[in-house]
Amino acid sequence: LDNDLPALNVTGNSVREGGDQYLTWNVGFAGGTALPANGTMTFTLGGSATRGVDYAMDTSDTDRAADLFYSTDGGTTWRNVDVAGSSFSVSVPAGATGVRIRSSVANDGGVESDETATLSATLSSPGRVSTSDSGSATILDNDLPALNVTGNSVREGDDQYLSWDVNFAGGTALPVAGTMKLVLGGSASRATDYQQWVEVSTDGGTNWSRLSSAEPTFTVPAGATGVKVRTQVLDESAVESGETTTLSATLS
Repeated sequence: LDNDLPALNVTGNSVREGGDQYLTWNVGFAGGTALPANGTMTFTLGGSATRGVDYAMDTSDTDRAADLFYSTDGGTTWRNVDVAGSSFSVSVPAGATGVRIRSSVANDGGVESDETATLSATLSSPGRVSTSDSGSATILDNDLPALNVTGNSVREGDDQYLSWDVNFAGGTALPVAGTMKLVLGGSASRATDYQQWVEVSTDGGTNWSRLSSAEPTFTVPAGATGVKVRTQVLDESAVESGETTTLSATLS
């Protein structure tokens, strides 16, 4: 009978902050091999995500939802494990075909880049050569960036457009699809000084959608880095002072 330990293959998932989300790593044994003898698997956590901040926020048994869990039976049974520093070990029974690890994810309030949590695993058993592998799971940010709205100045006539750029702070790409509401105000009047409609673009001005409601609402897709808004200026015959049109944008 073969007594060699199987090679390991560690793979992780990608989850977004918020809700009842779990980082999950599958530590598979090459070829679905069953472990020939009882063993010990030692794990080390690393990566750009911080344990205790971004995931596994609490290592006390009084708050099991925040701890790390492991399963040696394909996810049917989960056991809680406390982590000392960045490493921990679990017993793996003979006959197991892999180990699963999972951890709750924190829903923080800051806009940030996606973060990775790397799990390194080593399987050992007395009298046998140890095997190792590592893999990463990714925490995707769900926080909406701050907005910065800037507008232009135009003269009446000659097919002129009032336009605004609604930029996301730092050029941040929107992590999830959002809804943007626009409200126009100022001393200029809708349907008198400018059209009743506005056009919006979420791809830098390549494609435009026309919205006719007084306070238009539309979807901004994930990955967008800003929104462009425009409306056509009406050419009045009366002499008047310059007028302003204020655009207020809310992203949710």
